[in-house]
Amino acid sequence: MKAPVILYVLLAFLDQGSSLQCEVCHALGDSCSGPMETCNPGEDTCGIIKSEMTLAELKTRTYTKSCVSSDGCRNPPLSMDFGKGIRQRTSIACCTGEACQSTSVQRQ
Repeated sequence: MKAPVILYVLLAFLDQGSSLQCEVCHALGDSCSGPMETCNPGEDTCGIIKSEMTLAELKTRTYTKSCVSSDGCRNPPLSMDFGKGIRQRTSIACCTGEACQSTSVQRQ
């Protein structure tokens, strides 16, 4: 009877230890910092997303860190031109663990 109880306790600790955590934040500019949060099922990597919105001569940059699906990491940088001086550019880089401290996002 002791063996199944010990097995359940060990599995509970293993399950908690394998949960991915990512820094989560969103800010204007080229960086942000925030708390570490446990990712939801299906979110298997951390993502750093840089966006730049241009309205005529005004540029607004945003920087986001979050849990993401690794499927989104395969996307190339995206640039959309809406005409009349309106443009959106977005790039993503994915990482896990300590690598997230030095990962850089390519701007298009």
